[in-house]
Amino acid sequence: MADKEFLNSWKEVAQFVGRSERTIQRWEREWGFPVHRPAGRLRSSVIALPAEIQHWIEKTPLVHSLPSLASSVTLLCIDENVESLESRKSFFENQGFKVLVATESARAIQLFERSWVDLVILSMALQSTENEVLARMLRRRNPKIPIIMLSGREEPPHSVSLLVQQIVEDDAGNAGLLSAINQYIPRQQRTVSVSTNGPGISSHTHPSTRTKR
Repeated sequence: MADKEFLNSWKEVAQFVGRSERTIQRWEREWGFPVHRPAGRLRSSVIALPAEIQHWIEKTPLVHSLPSLASSVTLLCIDENVESLESRKSFFENQGFKVLVATESARAIQLFERSWVDLVILSMALQSTENEVLARMLRRRNPKIPIIMLSGREEPPHSVSLLVQQIVEDDAGNAGLLSAINQYIPRQQRTVSVSTNGPGISSHTHPSTRTKR
């Protein structure tokens, strides 16, 4: 496939890159993945040049690194807005992440304590007081796990911002959030090992007390 001068379908492009057709189509819409639509052919028909794809991958290190990073990373997304939460979950699952979701603090704490979590995404949709209490509780349980806060037009209180690693505006969208996540995942990425409980999970160590590698 790599020796072909042209890739003549979404299927061939996906095979060349090693991702699904849906992922490649999303990359075209959101990040300008290089495909061409020949005149006089159906809108769904595409061709692509391997050299252009290689150049795009080289200048888009975030996308290029996702397969190896995301496959072993679990996100905990906390948001009162169910529609936003489901959209975010779908987006990151399509990138290969495992995503846990919670719409209230009690459930978030439960998931945080009982599951392996690599990074927390906390939405400002929660009441500011509850945000601070929740962030403080998460930080107390495991200060090594990064927390990224999504904020709207209002800036979070200073006391809250001190408890999180980064604040990302809602207007940045999922792509902006993904870029922020990528700054922390390499440092938090765990070694994947095979066990009876699944990749990287110890059968005798409580999630909230595990030491990140």
